[in-house]
Amino acid sequence: MATPASAGSLAAAAAAGMFNDLPFWYLFNPPALTALQTGIGASFQVDNDSDFLWDRICSASTGIYSVFVTDRYTSRPLTPDPSQPVDVENFAGIAALPFWLPKPYLIRRTSTITAIFNDRSDSGNTIQLAFIGLKVGQVLP
Repeated sequence: MATPASAGSLAAAAAAGMFNDLPFWYLFNPPALTALQTGIGASFQVDNDSDFLWDRICSASTGIYSVFVTDRYTSRPLTPDPSQPVDVENFAGIAALPFWLPKPYLIRRTSTITAIFNDRSDSGNTIQLAFIGLKVGQVLP
């Protein structure tokens, strides 16, 4: 695990315009869910080149579903409880109108984010859940 730079050096780099913040999408693409299938896992790992400042979330699917999300780096659940996963209608927007988090969440480089998906549509369901934000803290050479 890489050690973070000191706050002073990061502030100096930011003031000098040396950061190259990059808009980025991390995607969950779980296997297609069958009718009312539960407990299907998917994950992504944040690239090693920078931290990820997550500020929006959107979803595309062929049916409704619920999800439980965890940041494995901090062992922090990002949704309340695995026994009561959040319905997607209360968690994610659509591409044209993504849900903006009330406060952006910093996901550290090399962190793994896991999600457990449950179908609620009573039919087959193909899901893509996108965490949208910025790769931050990349210092230009």
